Amino acid sequence: EFFSGPERLTAGAIFFYLVTQEVSGIPLLRSLAEIFLLLIALYELSRGFPEWRKLVINPVYASALLFVASALFGCVISPLPEISFDELKTPLLKNMLLAPLLLSIAILGLLRHDWGAERIARLLLISLAVSGLGQLIWVLTIYAQHFIAVGKLPADPFFHRYKVSAALVVFPFALLSLQSFSRLWNFLMKGVALGLLLVILTSNARGAWLGLFASIGYIYLVNRKSVNAEFKFDRKTLLFTPVLLGLVLFLLNGTVMLDTFLAKVAQGFDTSQRMGHGTWGATFDLIMQKPWLGYGYGDATHTAAYNALAPNRPEWFFRESVGAHNSILTHWVAAGIFGLFAILALYAGF
Repeated sequence: EFFSGPERLTAGAIFFYLVTQEVSGIPLLRSLAEIFLLLIALYELSRGFPEWRKLVINPVYASALLFVASALFGCVISPLPEISFDELKTPLLKNMLLAPLLLSIAILGLLRHDWGAERIARLLLISLAVSGLGQLIWVLTIYAQHFIAVGKLPADPFFHRYKVSAALVVFPFALLSLQSFSRLWNFLMKGVALGLLLVILTSNARGAWLGLFASIGYIYLVNRKSVNAEFKFDRKTLLFTPVLLGLVLFLLNGTVMLDTFLAKVAQGFDTSQRMGHGTWGATFDLIMQKPWLGYGYGDATHTAAYNALAPNRPEWFFRESVGAHNSILTHWVAAGIFGLFAILALYAGF
């Protein structure tokens, strides 16, 4: 459906880009997808674009522009401007400004050529689902390689936790959208869900749990309002994960492995090193020294400022910076009150 007709290249560029961006271990494919999307966007622009203002004059993109402007301000005031700008290029200039613009041009190109909004939404959903499935397979492969090489699960409580968290945000979409293709897909997705339990229990990742719950909650909200009847909950699939989790815990009852699992879950929800004089409190102390202008954009400037003040703050838990671990505090310490306003405006825009 998505790759038929004269606009198959535009649809293919969108699919290829979204599928490759969040999957680790494929940098060459990611670069090719970015080039492909750029060429398609330029082609669509060459055909005339009377509605170009809609690309930038909307709450989401306007707030992103403001956010990037505040980060650029942080680069200007930074004592390490070259390092700050280098940290800014990929996550903000490319991923937050350029990529959404190119994707919007491609999507509007499909709209102009008789693609309905529902068909485009399905393309985006399937693309993100395949991306999430690919990332989860990559994570499970890393776990399997580690187990085969060492003979046990990763001992490091932070083992690939960020990659796991990113994948889990889109995993429920993959489970719901791909299972309808065939019984084989349904079986494979349940197999991945089994591996997912192992990943969650050993990753020590609050973000993994949060990503899973948030995306399931969003899908429930969409279903409750019957926005898209095609992706109604399959009750068997919905009950599969908690039942399987209970079975795994029952079989492990009384074993050392169960104690390890439960300890890792407890570690994942432990915030004792963030509250008070932990990462959050210490970063707020740092902000209060220069609340209006900030210290400059990037991890390097935060680390330099933190480490310089740490000898005078014996109550801080960490003697050297490990980062703010909070997006609002991170941008506030980087760009002062401008940065705080910009990141709150970004959330409001979305």
